[in-house]
Amino acid sequence: MTAISSLLRTTLCCALLLSLTPVFAAEATHDHHAMTASVAAYPLQATVISWQGDRVVLAHQPVSALGWPAMTMPFSLANAQLREGLKPGMVITARFELVPQDSPRLVAWQPQP
Repeated sequence: MTAISSLLRTTLCCALLLSLTPVFAAEATHDHHAMTASVAAYPLQATVISWQGDRVVLAHQPVSALGWPAMTMPFSLANAQLREGLKPGMVITARFELVPQDSPRLVAWQPQP
């Protein structure tokens, strides 16, 4: 429960800070996985665990820019095309953005070699 409270506090703090930052363009991967202008996007190394409805559950490495440890959590998708080819067991490199009062949102991904 403490880890969830800490994660929620961190997410809310980051959302507040992000509301004060300018808009950046997200880094594009494959054309059908690309996202145009968005808020700050963070890099992520992860393994796809499963799908929970329209959210993908990822076991990700630490996100040092946010002070997040490695953990497993759901991510929403910025668009439906991002679901194409994203399968459990895949190791990916991705970019995500924080969404106030919601799961972080995956904006781009590519399979890791």
